[in-house]
Amino acid sequence: MLENLHAPKLERIEGSLSLLGQKNVSQENFPELKFIGGDVHLALSGFTKLPDSIEHIGGDVYIAVQPQSLIDSCIENKEKGVIKGIVFLVGGSVKFCEDGTVEYEEIVPLKSF
Repeated sequence: MLENLHAPKLERIEGSLSLLGQKNVSQENFPELKFIGGDVHLALSGFTKLPDSIEHIGGDVYIAVQPQSLIDSCIENKEKGVIKGIVFLVGGSVKFCEDGTVEYEEIVPLKSF
């Protein structure tokens, strides 16, 4: 687990962002983040909502069933068109693949938009 990560000037990530299981990392570590080009994996992280500065997430978003505030934030940003992909609720075991992808044992689309 990461003990400390703070990226106060980071505005853009061209690829994916995976903070799966990183309970010490939250939206407060990315106060200026506006753009993520790929998928976002936030299940079991310290995120309670998406960063206020976020304007674009080009891929899917993967979150756990808690906290509710993160789910609400994802729904709001999907409805505003910030999230281009699908928001998934995930659970069960997780497999990290050699190609850098993540496979979840349980995965369900949050809701149809």
